[in-house]
Amino acid sequence: MTFAASISEPLTPQETMGRNDPCWCRSGRKWKHCHRDRDKQHRRNINELLNAIGQEQARGYCVHPDAGEGTCSGGATDAHTIQKEGGLRAIAEKGHVISIKKGALGIGRNDGEIILVPDGIGNASTFPGFCNTHDAMFSPAEQKIVPLSREAAFLLSYRAIAYEKFLKESALRSNELHRQEADKGQPFAEQVRIQEALYAAKYLMELGLRDLTQSKDAFDAAYRASYTGFNFLVVEFSAVVPVVSCGAFFPDFDLFGQPLQSLAAATLLDPIAVNLTVLNDRSVLFLGWIGSGGPPEKFATSYARLPQAEKANAAVRLAIEYSENTYSRPSWWTGLPQAVRDGVVATLFTMKAPAVSQRGPDGLCLDGKIFAAASVSLDGGNHLR
Repeated sequence: MTFAASISEPLTPQETMGRNDPCWCRSGRKWKHCHRDRDKQHRRNINELLNAIGQEQARGYCVHPDAGEGTCSGGATDAHTIQKEGGLRAIAEKGHVISIKKGALGIGRNDGEIILVPDGIGNASTFPGFCNTHDAMFSPAEQKIVPLSREAAFLLSYRAIAYEKFLKESALRSNELHRQEADKGQPFAEQVRIQEALYAAKYLMELGLRDLTQSKDAFDAAYRASYTGFNFLVVEFSAVVPVVSCGAFFPDFDLFGQPLQSLAAATLLDPIAVNLTVLNDRSVLFLGWIGSGGPPEKFATSYARLPQAEKANAAVRLAIEYSENTYSRPSWWTGLPQAVRDGVVATLFTMKAPAVSQRGPDGLCLDGKIFAAASVSLDGGNHLR
C-alpha cells in the first residue's frame, strides 16, 4: 500500500473542469464522475453517514501473525479488546459501562451533542480483528488468576497495537466515504472546505497507519521470538479504579512536559500500548513497547517517577485523554461534577485539551487531580522490565 501522499501537494479546487480531467479533490476519479454537479446531489444527513461508517468498521479480518488460509476458523469474530470477565465486569453496574465510543456515534440522534451513554459489556470494546481460533492467543491474560508477567503484558499490548492499526485502516476507509459523500448538496465553497479538511486528515491517518504497521510488524516478530525486544511497565493498584481502557498512542511529551518526539515530523513514530484493566480483583496498568531507549520507554519511565499517590489519577486521565476505547463505572461518571464531564467531552472530541507541555511541572497529573475519586494507594507493584 502507498502510505501518505505529500501534504506539499495541496488540493487545487476548480469549480469547472474538463469532463475527463482528474478531479481536483484527488479522489482518482474523473471530474464528471466525482465533483461535477456535486451541489445538485442528494445531501447525506449525519445518521446516514454514521451508519455507513459503522458498516465500514464492521468489516473485519483476522490480524493474527499466523492468519491465513487453513489457519483461521471462519470469519472475524467480535473480539474484546478489554476482557469481558474481570476488566469490564469489574466496573460494570447492571451489566453496563459508560462508553466514550458509543457516545461519539450517537451525535446524529442528539442534535450534534456528544452524550456519553451506557453500553452492555457484551458489546463494549469489541472489534472484528481475530477469528475464533486466533482470539484464543489471549487466554493466558484472561484467566481467573493472571500473573503480572512478560507474557500477560505482551499479549495485552499486542492486542492494543492490533486494535489501533485496525481502527486506523477503518478510519481511512471512512475518510474516503466522507470524501465521496459529505459535501453532496453543498455549494462549491463548502465543498472546498470539507474536502481540504478531509484531505489533511487523510494525510495524517496514512502517516499513523504507516507507523502502526511498522509497530505491528515488530510485535509480530516479537511474538514469534518469545517476546524478544518487548519491554513493559506494570503498576498494580490496591483496589479497583472505575475506568478500564485499551489502546496505543504516540507519546510526544512525557508526564513532566519533556518533549519526546514531534508528531508533525514525517519520520517514523514509536507508539506505546496502554492497558488499564482489572486482573486478580485489582486494577493494573500495563505500558508496553518494542525497543529500548526511545520515546515509549522515556514516557513509561516518567510515569514510574510520579509520586505513588498520583499514579492512579494519572492512569485514569491518561486513558480518557488518549483512547476512545475507554469505559467507566456509570455511578462514578454520573457522580462527577457537570463541569468535569463537560471538560472530558471537550478534551476527547473538540481537541480543547491543553498541550502536555503547557500543563506545568506536574504534567498530566495536574489535570488528573480532578479524578481524585479514582485515587488509591499502591501495593508496591511498580515494575519496569
